[in-house]
Amino acid sequence: RVSRLTAFFVLLASACGNAATTLPAVATPDVIRIERNHPKQLLAELKDQEKVRAVVSFINARTSGWNVPWYGPPVGQVYLNLVKDEKVIGNFYVGPWFFGRDHGNFWSQRATEREVAALEALLNVPLLEIIKSAERR
Repeated sequence: RVSRLTAFFVLLASACGNAATTLPAVATPDVIRIERNHPKQLLAELKDQEKVRAVVSFINARTSGWNVPWYGPPVGQVYLNLVKDEKVIGNFYVGPWFFGRDHGNFWSQRATEREVAALEALLNVPLLEIIKSAERR
């Protein structure tokens, strides 16, 4: 026989798990501002449209599998702010083995070292070094 309290906790636990969500694709910006979060530092600005489109393709290949962590918003180490007509139209960020996006909420998904290295190659920014230094803190 299942007690009411046990049934309540089973129901509560199933409500806490959030299903993976698909986010919309990002639009192609004029420029991508790549900023380190701590210490605050502009690392680079991508303006070459071929490189910008390559980064947008990388981001848009990851529209599914997003979750909102139960423990609170993820804090990235490096933020890619997508800017069009001097206005931020979206973002994508990298933290210790996750990618994040702000779109009506603070979304994240697991990122492998290989995925981070692929983004690092597109950006020509030392993402792995920055992430690993953040892990040591």
